[in-house]
Amino acid sequence: MEPVYLVTKVRQKLATDPRVGLTDILIHIPEAGHVVVSGFVSTAEQHDAITAALQEMPEITRVSNRTQVRQVQPTHHSEIIGKGKPGGQP
Repeated sequence: MEPVYLVTKVRQKLATDPRVGLTDILIHIPEAGHVVVSGFVSTAEQHDAITAALQEMPEITRVSNRTQVRQVQPTHHSEIIGKGKPGGQP
């Protein structure tokens, strides 16, 4: 069974660390002191920051960071807000 207290501490660390700031990450504790994180991050720097932040926790002796960088692609459509009349008429 995963120690719930450690999952909670890891989640809090990742959410509050200014280098990371993530809450939507999967956390698994396969054995005492070993944390496996997975999910998607926006940048390689964020990926590396997760490992660094978790290595600062004394309860953690091994970090397996399986997060993947998924960059957000800009849309090709622009939207103008506040122009024209309701219903899309100019």
